[in-house]
Amino acid sequence: MRGESGFSALHVALGFAALGLLSLVFLTPAVDRAAQRMALQYLNNGSVDNITTGSVRRSADRPPVNGASRSRGQTRRYTIRRSVLNKNPSEPCIIYDDGARSGNC
Repeated sequence: MRGESGFSALHVALGFAALGLLSLVFLTPAVDRAAQRMALQYLNNGSVDNITTGSVRRSADRPPVNGASRSRGQTRRYTIRRSVLNKNPSEPCIIYDDGARSGNC
């Protein structure tokens, strides 16, 4: 059944589907780039605390931390925390995996 403009419902549906596919192909990359740009601006203005995790192997020439004896090549895991509630927020609190603490805790 054709409407007054001469297009059937199927033609209208196919037209909307084509517009949707075109917007998917052309608009999605542009929106993605804009979102990445906005996220980088937000991260670079100091609003977000960038957290980095990792592990460091103890070299053979460095003494063990806190007088602990460890075998060669063994790692010691720890968490570094800083809080604005401490007297000096720039001094970190180091919490080792065995519960020992050092620094400004």
